[in-house]
Amino acid sequence: MRTLVFLPTYNERDNIGPLIEAIQHMSKDQRLDIDILVMDDNSPDGTAEVVRALIDVYDNLSLIVRPGKMGLGSALRDGFKYSYENGYESMVLMDADFQHPPDVIPRLIEGVSRGYNLAIASRYVEGGGIEGWSRVRRIISWGANTYARTVLRLPVRDLTSGFRAFDRDALEFLSKCSFLSRGYALQVEVAYLLYRKGFKILEVPFIFRRRRYGASKLNSGVISEYFYNILRMRWRECPIE
Repeated sequence: MRTLVFLPTYNERDNIGPLIEAIQHMSKDQRLDIDILVMDDNSPDGTAEVVRALIDVYDNLSLIVRPGKMGLGSALRDGFKYSYENGYESMVLMDADFQHPPDVIPRLIEGVSRGYNLAIASRYVEGGGIEGWSRVRRIISWGANTYARTVLRLPVRDLTSGFRAFDRDALEFLSKCSFLSRGYALQVEVAYLLYRKGFKILEVPFIFRRRRYGASKLNSGVISEYFYNILRMRWRECPIE
């Protein structure tokens, strides 16, 4: 299965190089047909420069630098379109901070190869878990997922996970959608839109780990926007262009 690993980045200079190396080694060991696309929002810390140096080493690595901090929502939309228009059979979305272990990628790809349209790396199914989080952070995450699952009536335990794989049918559908959300609620919205359209969703257990370098981008404004957007999307269908 020809797969694109999609890495949206902003200020991940310290993480991006080691992560790309880890994905490359994993791909070689597992004999996977993988390309990597880094989509950077013109990070002031020089993330793009690190990736450019590695492009000379790996011919399956690409970089797109956008004009500024445009956010996760538009990055995801661009990623869906890029994957579909370039003929990929699947796309793996993951963070660039090592909270998403590269060794889980083969299990996500296997999930979509078995006929699931969306495979989510889940912290909240048997075998999944979280390392290095405070009790407050755990409560926020559990509450956010419980709230979304209840309001939207979705049979998915980890709706906020940003570590997931999409098959080609899901990519085609999502590449034509416009989204209400820009931040963390977007992960929920994507799963919700696919579920409403009858796409099949699988949860694959994984252990979520503390980021290696840098600070979390979660703050009170992001949390407020999340809860507001969940309510907005309750009765919304995906607008198709």
